[in-house]
Amino acid sequence: VDLSCLETVNGYAEIENTLALSIDLSGLTFVDDELYIHSNDDLQSVDLSALTDVGNLLYIEYNDALSEVRLDALVDVGSTLLVNQNPVLTHIDLPLLEEVGSSFYFSWNETLLSIDAPLLDSIGGELFLYFNYDLVDVNLPSLTDISSQVYAYYNLDLETLDLSSLTEVGGGFYIYYANELDVLDLPPLLDVNGSFTLSNNGTTHTLSAP
Repeated sequence: VDLSCLETVNGYAEIENTLALSIDLSGLTFVDDELYIHSNDDLQSVDLSALTDVGNLLYIEYNDALSEVRLDALVDVGSTLLVNQNPVLTHIDLPLLEEVGSSFYFSWNETLLSIDAPLLDSIGGELFLYFNYDLVDVNLPSLTDISSQVYAYYNLDLETLDLSSLTEVGGGFYIYYANELDVLDLPPLLDVNGSFTLSNNGTTHTLSAP
């Protein structure tokens, strides 16, 4: 489906139960409210490569065949960024993302290997990584502030969790069952406003923090 002529949506955008294999929204730069891509059994790719701003929620979930989402230009999400239950999605690259107004939420993406957001500076809610069994690398090297908790649970193959600029967590910090996480390096982390728990991480042998 070619919707490349569409440039802005001054409201809510939803892609649901489509029979399309691909959707080209490569001209879309701005969504004022929510962008919701969900419950598409056959959809394999979505091109949002020019999208810079989503004013509210960005949800990508329950897409059984989705293997590619292009978000090359995304800078700001006004509320939650959620990627949930996309069983064949292997990579999420967010090279220009700087701010998420609420939570950064990835769960039940069974074949997801990597999450890359090298310029992400702040998360206004929680960082939530949950049951991404094949997830190996999470790269958030510029992230300084998380307003709520960090919760990583049952990411069994996680080897790299780069939070090397993180200074403050507004809630607790919890990592469970990251069986391949040898090293957790948090050199500037000064404030965790809650519990700090590392549990059942089978190979973790080094924790670096002030």
